[in-house]
Amino acid sequence: MQLPSPDQIAEIAQPLVEAAREGRLTREMLNNLVENRGYRSWAGLHIMSSFSVREVFTREIGWFIPTAEYLDALARVVQTRKVVEVCAGTGLFGKLMRGRGANWISTDLEPWPNSEDVSKFDALEAVRALNPDIVFAGWIPYGSTLDYELARLGHPCIYVGEGWGGCTGSEKFWERQGKDGYRIKDSELCPDVSQWIGIHDRTYYTAPETGFTSHRIA
Repeated sequence: MQLPSPDQIAEIAQPLVEAAREGRLTREMLNNLVENRGYRSWAGLHIMSSFSVREVFTREIGWFIPTAEYLDALARVVQTRKVVEVCAGTGLFGKLMRGRGANWISTDLEPWPNSEDVSKFDALEAVRALNPDIVFAGWIPYGSTLDYELARLGHPCIYVGEGWGGCTGSEKFWERQGKDGYRIKDSELCPDVSQWIGIHDRTYYTAPETGFTSHRIA
């Protein structure tokens, strides 16, 4: 099977990028990514969606996929509670959440070029200074203990990443739950965040161990 050229990949990715920027990217559009272009084999889908097209998407949008369905589900959960997003990058996710009525503050130590409404903050300082009801962190870098450090601050936190054994965050975060004052629970968001093939994104959250069973974030 002939794989797409770089120009074809850019052409395939662009409608997804534009839809994501406007908050109208759907799961159906992702499912149709290859089918509508004639690249129907599983190998072609894997190469394009997990690597080539994903590379364009992450450069333009971010590390995880903000489908309209996921945005709507998360907005229903956070409602009007104050959310501080750390490592917000472009700020697009926060912009889309605010467009759905969320009280959402985007922060990043080094906002991406052309970022929108992102306050310059170290992640831990942002939480301490802004005192949110919920902290949101998407795709904490692999090996970083920021996930653990955020959980230790005592605020409920929502994370998007690959979870235990994946390419985001730290092992320490998972190993120390129940020992350092917090517990981790998979979210019950429906639908959960969409996944590129070969990438195992999901949503999970932490809450203080004291009264953990009374916390229901997502």
